Amino acid sequence: MGDTFKFKTYTQGGMLIDEVDIPQSCVRWVNRQGTSDGGWKPNGLDELGETLKRVCQYRTRDKLKDYDDSVAEFELQQTNKSYFQKMQELGSGR
Repeated sequence: MGDTFKFKTYTQGGMLIDEVDIPQSCVRWVNRQGTSDGGWKPNGLDELGETLKRVCQYRTRDKLKDYDDSVAEFELQQTNKSYFQKMQELGSGR
């Protein structure tokens, strides 16, 4: 096991959007001895770990917003083209 683990965000289609390395030292542990699943188990992240995770989520949100804005701009350009511009593009694709 390395000194860090990766927190990753994906699209619904499974495409990686962003990732961040979070140090293992940021993981909180709880001792579950005496229970059926005994031993030390991870129990969330400390403040630094949560901050790193949040930064990754913010960057993901910004990347998705930029993508949505680009798609909207492209669609607007397509709808504003005249009939002749569209036919010209179709003809140049041959």
